[in-house]
Amino acid sequence: MHGNKEGFTLLEVLLVMILIAIFSAVIVPNLRRVSPRKQREFFVTHLNGLVRFAWQQALATRILHRIFVDFEKKEIQVQQLKKGTRDTYEAIKGAPIKTWLTIPASYTFKQFFIEGVDELSRYAGGAGSTWFFIVPDGIVQEVVINAIDTASPQRQRQFGLILNPFRAQFTLYDQFQKP
Repeated sequence: MHGNKEGFTLLEVLLVMILIAIFSAVIVPNLRRVSPRKQREFFVTHLNGLVRFAWQQALATRILHRIFVDFEKKEIQVQQLKKGTRDTYEAIKGAPIKTWLTIPASYTFKQFFIEGVDELSRYAGGAGSTWFFIVPDGIVQEVVINAIDTASPQRQRQFGLILNPFRAQFTLYDQFQKP
């Protein structure tokens, strides 16, 4: 007498493995891929976090703060006026959040207006760095940033950022903005 053996046949196991492989090949790459638009929104969210932190620090400490942008290193950093100096700034130490942000490699800043002056075209050959201030009263300088995102292989996308000087928050636009 042959008993009923419970289990799967080799054919059934192979069929399930093939289905899992097909499912993985189709779904997993789509899970990792983030659209360039979502990446820009993520960048602006983090940039807003930096500006908002500097704004709160300026109000709380009554010390002048600035957002320092290094175009060559592709980095943005919160800095505060060093005590006892008039024009020396330093990175904030011991902050509860990361006080710097890396600019994505696919972003090229075309214009960086501070108070209506394009800091990139102001200097011959382009500026290596620039900054904008957050005063202890909580007011932020007016800033407009126009950039191109080359992350999409099909075409480059331009975008603009406008900083609200009273709320200390950037708004993202799908085209260049005027100061």
